[in-house]
Amino acid sequence: RVIAGHKRFLACRKLGWKTVPVVVQSAVTPETPVAGDDAAGLPARP
Repeated sequence: RVIAGHKRFLACRKLGWKTVPVVVQSAVTPETPVAGDDAAGLPARP
């Protein structure tokens, strides 16, 4: 399940990437505050 980075994930899929580099953090829950472009509702940067 993607908790943060949805826009980057979708951009990678649109580019046809077979794999997407990720960081898996087991301690993150949906209730955990997330900082970054997705959380702020900002457009994805190239």
